[in-house]
Amino acid sequence: MSSKSLQTLKIIFLGTPSFALPSLNKLLSLGVQILAVITQPARPQGRGMKLQRCLVALEAERLGLIVYEPAKLKEDQALIAKILAMKPDLMVTAAYGQILTQEILDLAQWGVWNVHASLLPRWRGAAPIQRAMLAGDELTGVTIMQTELGLDSGPMLATMETKINPTETAGELTERLAEIGALALEAALQKKITDTLSAASQEASLVTIASKVKKEEAELKFESQSALECTLRVRAFAPNPGAFFLSAEGKRVKVKRARVFSETEERGALGALLGLEGEELLVQCQAGLLGLMQVQPEGKSPMSARDFWNGLDR
Repeated sequence: MSSKSLQTLKIIFLGTPSFALPSLNKLLSLGVQILAVITQPARPQGRGMKLQRCLVALEAERLGLIVYEPAKLKEDQALIAKILAMKPDLMVTAAYGQILTQEILDLAQWGVWNVHASLLPRWRGAAPIQRAMLAGDELTGVTIMQTELGLDSGPMLATMETKINPTETAGELTERLAEIGALALEAALQKKITDTLSAASQEASLVTIASKVKKEEAELKFESQSALECTLRVRAFAPNPGAFFLSAEGKRVKVKRARVFSETEERGALGALLGLEGEELLVQCQAGLLGLMQVQPEGKSPMSARDFWNGLDR
């Protein structure tokens, strides 16, 4: 039996966006000692490009925790020395967003655990949620992984599965996986302190890579994409960067909600806006018909597909 209890665990937490918040809050609810929270520094955001601190930094300060926001942790030797002096049992990362060196991985007695939003070894990398949706995966989940230098290649300590709902967006799934990740982290910690934690190596033949999302991937090209492909893009890129198509005038029209109206039907020329069917604006895709339900023309507020159709010059 481990000499450690949850209440005596000393942990340093590294995370940046909202995905990390449930894991941080879970650690606090378990009574572990959060020695410090490390996040990405403030970045310019919004139309005014004003510097904004990340959600984890703001929440950690609200909770009275010590917060560090290094530009590059691996180059901040003063902070690395501080962490070493704190003698953490464990470091936990959740969407931290910086590469860790071996020097950092060795700072804590138990190393670094990562809360990763996929069922490893499927979708290693930066955008596992979007890639799972684009691939049409029906199942996903969270893996608690022992971090090593390779890209999400470390041993798996805990996994929790969930089905991807057929109308769910990446934003909605991210929120669910954040909560599941917190539960998986708790399960791994409970096993660690009772000496029942086992690590499973990843099957190399099953590895897929979740490369970073590029904005141009969000463009809907009805002439070469099927209705299903377009629908998956709308869901995978919501809320950001947002799927879009180019109008006849060359302006971007974001697609907020859409569905596969028919997987095979043909009613007109490829890429043509065919008119309303109920409240849906039908588009002829390379295969099947896409039903647009809500769109946002460039420079305007979101509107129904009916209002968009009625406002077109045709």
